[in-house]
Amino acid sequence: MVRDHSVSKSGRVIVASIDDPRAQSLIDGRTVHDGFAVTDDRWQTTGLVCAGRVADVETHAAAIDVALRGADVVADVAADRVDAFVEDVDRAQLAWWTGADELDESAVMLLDELSRGASVAAAAHRTNLSPRSAHRRLADARARLGVATNAEAIAAWRSLASALRAS
Repeated sequence: MVRDHSVSKSGRVIVASIDDPRAQSLIDGRTVHDGFAVTDDRWQTTGLVCAGRVADVETHAAAIDVALRGADVVADVAADRVDAFVEDVDRAQLAWWTGADELDESAVMLLDELSRGASVAAAAHRTNLSPRSAHRRLADARARLGVATNAEAIAAWRSLASALRAS
């Protein structure tokens, strides 16, 4: 379930405000460019995070373009543009940022076990982790998912796993 974006030249996209915890996990301390208009040099967009409001055809096209050129995009999309924007992101085969993209395999296995009703100790045992390592992996997963509790992490993971299976 862990994706390697290092081989992709296209950026990742999230529909969210810049303050959303999932967007913050995408930004991860990097500098954010305000808006989607950047230099014409396509290589200067790789590693860049562009954030802005998608409210019209021009900003819609600019957000898709900069993501295709390698920038990660945080798009605060106007309600009347959401369907068209999502359709264009999918058509361009850009990667959606879910917040789960950066979960390591052991965190995914732990969340799967917990979502089936296992205790943390039982999930740790089933995934060949010590209880302490399991708690550390879960703490990291909670931070990456932008939630405070294991229960919220399980709910977020179930939602994301369902969405990923459907796509």
